Amino acid sequence: MAISNTIAYIHDIDKYIADAREVLDELILCITYLNKNASHLIRGETGNLNTLPTFVQIPASNADMGVTRNVKQRTEEWHAKRKTAKVTGSTIYTAIGLDGVKKQGDYFDELLCGFPKHTSDKVNAFMAYGTEKEPSAMLTLAGKVMPVMFPDTLCCEEGFIEHGKDKNNNPFMVVSPDGSVRCNTSIESTIMAIELKCPVYEIHKTLPTRYFLQCQAEIAALKVDSLVYLCWRPDFSSVFIVKNQTELFSRAYKLSENLYNNDAPKRARSLSPELKSLKKDIEHSCVHECTFVGIFPSIEHNNETFNQFYTETFTVRRTELLLSAIH
Repeated sequence: MAISNTIAYIHDIDKYIADAREVLDELILCITYLNKNASHLIRGETGNLNTLPTFVQIPASNADMGVTRNVKQRTEEWHAKRKTAKVTGSTIYTAIGLDGVKKQGDYFDELLCGFPKHTSDKVNAFMAYGTEKEPSAMLTLAGKVMPVMFPDTLCCEEGFIEHGKDKNNNPFMVVSPDGSVRCNTSIESTIMAIELKCPVYEIHKTLPTRYFLQCQAEIAALKVDSLVYLCWRPDFSSVFIVKNQTELFSRAYKLSENLYNNDAPKRARSLSPELKSLKKDIEHSCVHECTFVGIFPSIEHNNETFNQFYTETFTVRRTELLLSAIH
């Protein structure tokens, strides 16, 4: 009896999720018609990022170090430049001690003493999953979210940005946004930064504190006022707008400079007194200053898929049915 009830319960959940996705798809389609952007909205649950007209890639062969934003990520040139930096957008949280004194010490040992970095098989698997699903996250953003939120814009790949160069021309910080939102293909038309996360388990309901400084670093690096943050799961994705918090990021950056940007850096034995108030302010900002936009149906990237877009008219009767379903 218990097994039968469990099976029925699971079936009800699956039915609810399917119905929710159908209603969300209809609502999104209605909004994109109002935006006159439905032709850019991907139909269905799969698509091909590489052939999406509203996504602009950096050519794999491009290694123009004169314009670092046009250097493709995960290339030899990108890895080499990151190794010259003391901190990056994704490591500053750990580097200044917000992840605890032990992890801060491990970071110091790896950076300045040359100790090998040790990560568990579980963490490596999670990171591999995130890398694998990143194209799906970008596809969901470009093919589902942008036609609703920012019609007539492009999602563009980004390389990296350097900050605080020393006498040897090595940067103190290197920041690598997942992308940028632009009005056209030119770097000068950038209006927002993009950060994508693909957790193995739960969808993000608020911006996680550990990613706040990474988002702020990307906002500062691209010299924009905000960032769109998408958390991708196979069924649904959550979307947030992160606003520029210059004062908070400046405090964190100053701490990182005090620790690593001097002639004789010392391994921290205890956490900085400033960290407690900084972490509290970051936690407050993640809850109260980062805007939750909504939940969107996710799309899975597949290189063999032909993208399908909406072409039919969204009629008055269809709108009435949508409103009835929402009610």
